[in-house]
Amino acid sequence: MTATELGWITLGAGVLVVAIVTLLLVILIRTVDRIRAVLDDVWTTGQEIANNTANLDLLRRMNMVAVDTRATARTLADRRRRGVAGAPGEGAR
Repeated sequence: MTATELGWITLGAGVLVVAIVTLLLVILIRTVDRIRAVLDDVWTTGQEIANNTANLDLLRRMNMVAVDTRATARTLADRRRRGVAGAPGEGAR
């Protein structure tokens, strides 16, 4: 084998290595882009969930007020039925 042949073989091997590395980098970049797209979807979904649940505490407090209001209304209605003082529109007896 001559020096020229060895040079061509070395050059061919180098080109092959560069082509394989380039292919692997392209595959890596595409994979990273797909991962980024999925993460963007996850982030967007998380933000939507956070926006949808932001008012849950307010709704819970409103529910507690509604339960208290209903209990008060039942108490007042019961007092009125029994004729107990303190019902709305009635003076002290």
